[in-house]
Amino acid sequence: MKKLKRTGAAFFITDTGETVPENGELIIDAAKYSLYSRSNDVIAAIASGDLVYNDGSNDLSLADATMHLQGAFPKEIDLTTKTPAGLNKVAITKPDGNSKTYISHNFCDSSTWSSPTDSSWALDSVALGLGDLKVFKAEVQFTHDVIDAFNNDNAKKFLLDIMAGGARVDSDSKIFTTIFDIYDLGNKHYHTPAGSQTTLGGGINTVQFDYTDTIVLISAYAMQMKFFTENDLELPGTHCSVSLVAGPAT
Repeated sequence: MKKLKRTGAAFFITDTGETVPENGELIIDAAKYSLYSRSNDVIAAIASGDLVYNDGSNDLSLADATMHLQGAFPKEIDLTTKTPAGLNKVAITKPDGNSKTYISHNFCDSSTWSSPTDSSWALDSVALGLGDLKVFKAEVQFTHDVIDAFNNDNAKKFLLDIMAGGARVDSDSKIFTTIFDIYDLGNKHYHTPAGSQTTLGGGINTVQFDYTDTIVLISAYAMQMKFFTENDLELPGTHCSVSLVAGPAT
């Protein structure tokens, strides 16, 4: 169940067109879950304390309410696998066969970029000299402090460009203006409590993508998956990165 609670006068949610009654609650119709998953006004109202989000049993924190509203309540799972840099790798598992996990720099810290004025990171079949590449899985990972800051900072955008021959393929490229946009594309969400991760200043959120229609980067067309921030601005928060599992297409 997904419901909103209100203490005080009735509260109108502009971008959903519905009202939470005075000193009452609004049970969200399952047919409107998609509408509410894209609502910025609901998240803002929860953050300000004007509304309380409840999963049918408990009132949730802003971070948990945000993820529950997207359709999948975060699951706390054991963290045992780490990247070479010591970061938690929660969701990514290598598929059978010859593949490798490619891990980006931290888009929240320009000191990890190749240049402080160049935020781009790409999976590039030509540059890697591996021929055609299949992308099996992707994972976006970010610390808890990224959520509110990114969602409320209109100047910050995270972009995925699918490139072919140096040109952007508009139909397949994406612009992420809030964390909600990333949740919308993911297959699974994971959440680890703040106390379980201290080196990055708090817990980790993970969004996993399993590509059922496998993405193939064709070397003859110089195809690449390019991630970057608009105007090469750091994303707010402590840590945000992308991992891709890829292997030979043949």
